[in-house]
Amino acid sequence: APSETARLPLGGGYRAARLLGGTVVVVTDTTAASFAVGAAVVPVDEVTLPYGAAFVHATPTLFAVSSWGDGLSTPITLVDVSDPAGDLVLRGTVSVPGWVGDEQKLDLHAGVLRVVTHDPNDGALSRCRTYSVADPDAPTLLGSLDLARGEQLFATRFDGDRAYVVTFE
Repeated sequence: APSETARLPLGGGYRAARLLGGTVVVVTDTTAASFAVGAAVVPVDEVTLPYGAAFVHATPTLFAVSSWGDGLSTPITLVDVSDPAGDLVLRGTVSVPGWVGDEQKLDLHAGVLRVVTHDPNDGALSRCRTYSVADPDAPTLLGSLDLARGEQLFATRFDGDRAYVVTFE
């Protein structure tokens, strides 16, 4: 029988949450917060996201947090969640051209941030960009691939070393 053990109000709108060992990390549209989960739920840390949050891709050590962007570019901030005690650290940010349409268009795999964007200001161009996050304080562009111009971007899925992207004219 479920029962409520704690109620901790968070400011902003909910975006994502992950249980990482004995810590829950919750991302709202303005912050990332961590809570120790045990006999009681205890706040541990909170960081303000410099560009806010629209979508999140989470791994056990790093969150990629995409903002809404301004239509021309979208900042993606890395948040280090690797501390077992729940301390959170803001790391580097990359700004990708265009906008990120949903959480499926972000992926962290094998030390690489992969992002699929749609850029209505560049002839409705969809593209895939990859960034090394080996140093999460200074992500570096590895490559960029133009996928389709003048088409709508629909679905994206990442699987291992592959990305599957669906566009339609």
